Amino acid sequence: MWKQVLLVGVSMLAALVVPSHAQCQINNCQTCLLESGEYKCATCQVDDYAINSARTACCSVGCYQDSSGFAACHVNQTCVYDGCHPGYIGPKCTPCKSFVPNCDSCRALAGSSKIDCVTCARGYYRNLDGTQCCSNSGCDSCTGTNNAVCSVCKPGWFLYQTSCDQCGTTCVSPSNGTARCDPVTGSCYYGCQPNYHGSKCQRLCNVANCITCTYNEPSDNLTCAVCVAGRYGPYCISCNSNCLRDTGDICIHNGTCLDGCRPGYRGDKCDVSCEATLGLSNCAVCDRYQFACTVCKPGFHGSQCQLPCGVNCVAVGGARYCNISDGTCRDGCMPTYYRHDCSGSCPNCGYDVCHRTTGTCLNAICDSGFYGETCNQSCPVNCGSDPNGNAYCNFTSGDCTYGCRDGYYGAKCTLGCSQFCKRSPANTEKGPLCNQATGNCVYACEPGSYTPTCREVCRSKCVDNTCDINSGTCAECDKGANAGVLCPTGTCSVGKFGTFCNEDCPGGAQCWNRTCNRYTSTCIGCVVGRWGDICNRTCPNCVNGLCEQSTGFCQLGCVNGYYGDNCNYRCDDRCTVCNRVNGTCEVCNVGTFGDTCQRNCSANCVSDPGQNFSTCAKENGGCTSGACKPGFFAPHCGLTCSQTCAERSLDVQVCEINTGDCVYGCDDGFYNPTCAHPCSTTCRNKRCVNAGNNCVDGCVDEYYNFPTCDTQCNSKCVNSTCDDVGGACSYGCRVGYYGNQCQLTCPSNNTCVNYTCDRMLGYCRECDLPKPGFQCREAACDVGFYGNFCTTPCPGGSNCSGSTCERYTASAKGVSAAVMATTVREHAPTVLVASVIRLPVCAKARAWTAISGTNATPRCGNRCTRCAQFTGACLYPVPPVVFWYHFLQQGERNCDSSACVPGFYRPTCTSSCSLNCKDVVCELQSGNCTNGCNVGWFGRLCDGNCSANCVNRNCLGAADRCLEGCVPEKYGPQCDISCNSNCFDKCL
Repeated sequence: MWKQVLLVGVSMLAALVVPSHAQCQINNCQTCLLESGEYKCATCQVDDYAINSARTACCSVGCYQDSSGFAACHVNQTCVYDGCHPGYIGPKCTPCKSFVPNCDSCRALAGSSKIDCVTCARGYYRNLDGTQCCSNSGCDSCTGTNNAVCSVCKPGWFLYQTSCDQCGTTCVSPSNGTARCDPVTGSCYYGCQPNYHGSKCQRLCNVANCITCTYNEPSDNLTCAVCVAGRYGPYCISCNSNCLRDTGDICIHNGTCLDGCRPGYRGDKCDVSCEATLGLSNCAVCDRYQFACTVCKPGFHGSQCQLPCGVNCVAVGGARYCNISDGTCRDGCMPTYYRHDCSGSCPNCGYDVCHRTTGTCLNAICDSGFYGETCNQSCPVNCGSDPNGNAYCNFTSGDCTYGCRDGYYGAKCTLGCSQFCKRSPANTEKGPLCNQATGNCVYACEPGSYTPTCREVCRSKCVDNTCDINSGTCAECDKGANAGVLCPTGTCSVGKFGTFCNEDCPGGAQCWNRTCNRYTSTCIGCVVGRWGDICNRTCPNCVNGLCEQSTGFCQLGCVNGYYGDNCNYRCDDRCTVCNRVNGTCEVCNVGTFGDTCQRNCSANCVSDPGQNFSTCAKENGGCTSGACKPGFFAPHCGLTCSQTCAERSLDVQVCEINTGDCVYGCDDGFYNPTCAHPCSTTCRNKRCVNAGNNCVDGCVDEYYNFPTCDTQCNSKCVNSTCDDVGGACSYGCRVGYYGNQCQLTCPSNNTCVNYTCDRMLGYCRECDLPKPGFQCREAACDVGFYGNFCTTPCPGGSNCSGSTCERYTASAKGVSAAVMATTVREHAPTVLVASVIRLPVCAKARAWTAISGTNATPRCGNRCTRCAQFTGACLYPVPPVVFWYHFLQQGERNCDSSACVPGFYRPTCTSSCSLNCKDVVCELQSGNCTNGCNVGWFGRLCDGNCSANCVNRNCLGAADRCLEGCVPEKYGPQCDISCNSNCFDKCL
């Protein structure tokens, strides 16, 4: 390669000196240089040509390169080496695409000049004979730009317009795997896939908003048969936008709206506006088919909205609204108008408002100068004016509100003041001044007149012709401390007032001591329950009826249910006592609680003593009686006692109100204070106390270690059953095991018959062997020995006959002659005829038992005093006390079976079961009563005596744990509390 670079560099330098490439005749050379009188190629045309090492030719890049990296070709452009790079062919390695456009690799067919394309460029596809590379994979003959137009299709394809579609793409595929369509015509054999139409299934149902199409093949016309919701017609145009949209379909196939029209439109398709319909231009909503309005535009009414609403209707948003039927104004009338259509006028009402129907003023006030219900009457002409110069009179009576014009008085100012009334110092009045109500002169009288109205002449001549305005006399008060009534400071009699004390106090008996001020007539104090100047007002809801005379303020507060200074406001309906100032509730009504007494006390509270209703604390709803109805607890009695609490009766509380602890204990199977925890399943009868494994009635058959009963019986026990205290197997051991708990394995040698051995000692039962050894129970021991294994010397020694003793009891099988002679001699007086005394261990002076026979060999039964000589049948049984005495004297011996006769226990079967055990049956090892206790007793040994306070003296687990309740005169968890002596018969 470096040589190429060097040659090119030299050539470029030469070109700068001799730029003569114009005469270059080298094919495909782009730039030539004259070098030593000969033209050389400097650069070849781009892409498909490369220069050779002699620079005499531009060869195809398909030629192989020489060792220097130049194209190996001759001057005539033929390649030196046979073969070409991929994509090129022929002696000159011409590009395949020169023979077949868009071909990447090709080959020459043998015996022919035809060039066959093997591989087309990416995105192009070889036709069947290799002469074309088409842009459609199904084309077999193509033309046009980039060979994109198909004229002939490959087998399995069919021509559609200018493209080839693969046969069967949109055809239904047969289940047998055969062809889907005709390979020549493209017609589908089995129909089209969904949404495709035509014989070739070439038309996709692509009508916008269409679900299912209809196709006319001759005309190639595709229309819609079923449109999506909201559209209709062959091309699925939208339903009219004025259709109501209550359902998905909106309109049907012809565009008719299904659910009616939007307001303002009518017709099948809701395409006609009400406004455009003759005579309905004022409709807001019109009937879809009838020429009538259902809603009018603002300002109109009538069946066709042809009538305007009243001009006096109140306008809202610039428009008047009235009822379509009768024109009633929807939003009322404008000020000073009334009637349903506001056609009536009431111009003089205060605030311009009057009753909608009658026209009477809604506010008890008229405009200046008028009065009456409709303010249609004029006020009296002599009424005075307010500060603004307007004259007003009483709405009902017509009495002047602001007094009278100068010179007049009376309620309606129809009376004239006395001409002798004195004017003011400024003398600005237009007439004499007098009080409107009384006619009394305001500024006293002109000289010579008196009385408040100045209508009387003075009684006597006074200085300046004046006299007392009230008395008409002069200087009456100079008479001294007891001046008469003509003196202004004189005192009137009780119940009187006035200048001459000739008028009754208006307060009358409502005044305290019936006294009032001489000149003002105001009561000097009120009786209880009254207030005001003349004590004519009632203290409404004051405690003890006491309130201040001037203000009515309740001095001792309000009675329950009221608040405010004058106690004239009611507390909330659920409140009994509320705050005097702000009315907040302080004491709730019976049965309610909470900040605003909005919550009800629990119905589970017990009523307070002496009442038939329940109350609770205002703060938290806690029952004030401190007790709940049976079955409920917590301060507000809203929680339910545990369902596993034991009950005394339906009407007795079963759990403690504060904690929920069960009062009478738990139902069987549960424990803890609230009886929420179940007893262990290993407890018999599922009964326990204080803890789940603190069993009361013992363990279930398969467990032991009472009272916890947490240890499982050995699986080697028969029926997996054992004693609940020590775990001793109740029904013996499974074959091959022995021991108290069957925990030991019988000897593994073959000496044990049937692999069984003694339950307690484990020795084999070999009696079935031809020569049984000492392990056989019936086998005898060697002389002088006894015991399970024949290893213990006989205790009687030589005193026994033949020095032998019974293998398991050590009793003598006989006594020696010397011992017998001595015994008979010492006890002859007490020995029965035919009975010979035999010592159990062949020793003198211990104990004896009856025997049978004449040679003292076989022995009567342990509980037999006398038995038959030859059969051993018992003739006279030993009394129990004597039997046990004799038995204990001989020494206890283990029984050779796993059970005792009824009424006895322990391995030796020497202990009596308690007579208090039911059926006098008890467990082998412990003596615990197997079937429970007789009535009146309790405990595992039935040695506890039930309390006499228990019904039928029936108890369990403790003397006072009564099963059937208490006797009538007792009660309480232990039945130890005496009933009240006032109870008739019994108590709970």
